[in-house]
Amino acid sequence: MCWRTHDFVRPNTYDAAVCLCEGAFALLAHDEDNVRVLRHIAASLKPGGPFLLTTLNGYRTIRRAGTDGENRLDPLTMIETWTPASQEINRKSPYMLPGRHYIVPELLKMHHEAGLTVEQVWGGTAGRWGKRPLDWDEIEVMLLSRKTS
Repeated sequence: MCWRTHDFVRPNTYDAAVCLCEGAFALLAHDEDNVRVLRHIAASLKPGGPFLLTTLNGYRTIRRAGTDGENRLDPLTMIETWTPASQEINRKSPYMLPGRHYIVPELLKMHHEAGLTVEQVWGGTAGRWGKRPLDWDEIEVMLLSRKTS
């Protein structure tokens, strides 16, 4: 099934939006695709509507680069590729998955370009979420933003 990105815009329809999955946002490897997703989310929110996003923490990715043989990080693009373990058979899959990892200043800029104002940035790891400052080694970054009126 093929979808065009404009198919998912519902102008000024939703009170709030949530994207809570460490890899969902990072799986789009190109910055312009990620900004387009944010623009469509902003367009679909009612004025002032909140958006909560989690994505992989680029700082953690940088700190552990080269220490995990299964993952490869390109330092020029911040795109990490990894080979997922196959569920059906006990061997590695023949394909690589890309993921773009962002640091906070990049995320702030992208939200701004999309018409979202970031109000809070927190760190989080599964089972340890909370409203606390981002730590270098947190698995995820959580951003709370609002549609700019």
